[in-house]
Amino acid sequence: MQLTSRAALGILLLVGVAGFVYLIRQDAGQSTADVAPINAAEVLSTRRINEPDGELPAESGSRIPLRYVFMGNARIPRAENDDTLLASYSAEQQSIIRSFYAQFGDTGLKGPYLYDNMFAFRNQRQLDWMANNGYPMPDDILAAAHMASEELLTLANKGNVKAKALLLVREYQQQGSGADSSESDDLSSHIQLSAFQNDLLMDGSAFAGYVWAAKHMTKPTVDGRAGVIAGYAFAQTMGDDRASVLSSAFAKANPGMDPVEAVASYRAMLMTASRNPQLSNLSNLMRRPNFQMY
Repeated sequence: MQLTSRAALGILLLVGVAGFVYLIRQDAGQSTADVAPINAAEVLSTRRINEPDGELPAESGSRIPLRYVFMGNARIPRAENDDTLLASYSAEQQSIIRSFYAQFGDTGLKGPYLYDNMFAFRNQRQLDWMANNGYPMPDDILAAAHMASEELLTLANKGNVKAKALLLVREYQQQGSGADSSESDDLSSHIQLSAFQNDLLMDGSAFAGYVWAAKHMTKPTVDGRAGVIAGYAFAQTMGDDRASVLSSAFAKANPGMDPVEAVASYRAMLMTASRNPQLSNLSNLMRRPNFQMY
């Protein structure tokens, strides 16, 4: 079988799994243990340019679940889509935010019902879903941008879920850029990052799939880059149906990926996630609330 045919077969297999997930998933609640809130004294100033000082008004949105609060950013903003939300930030802030989201892939699609990146949304319900499922909000990204990796590591070691995700994304980006580090640092860092990655998968957030994808973005095409497809498949399994669009775009832009690698990577993610009893039962997993695209 030619490589292109094998790649197509593997991608179809993953799409089939994700499609099965989509068809039988029904809305249902979910619960996990909350992480202790962060000390208010640690909060950085990431106020949007049009936002007054003081507490956010009630109409600014509902609260983010406690376990996903990062640096005191505890409310879901109100916005009709991602463009109007980002328009409330300065040009410099928008550049930082958009650059962060671009790390997880781009479909090149833009329109009222199209999604070009993993933070694209078209109504408040979709934004609320992302916030309730641990996706970094723009204020989280700006806060992290002003923090050293050591500060993120301190919060991650205290159990903050978003700190783990943001630290992982930063480290994977640096690894992809070829940043130098000693062998001992590489070993200890690898062990620690692997533990944080496992924690994210067991948390059950669909964003963990995008973090996994970011890890594999710059790897060799045949023996590693297919992990991006696996990450997208995991994100869709956990409820983010936009991931199938990103997966299709990435596969077209990166022909020659090994389907065996994609399936093995996806299976490894599910095995790790299943260590969480709430994610080990297929029926429960399929009933998780999903990102409603339309």
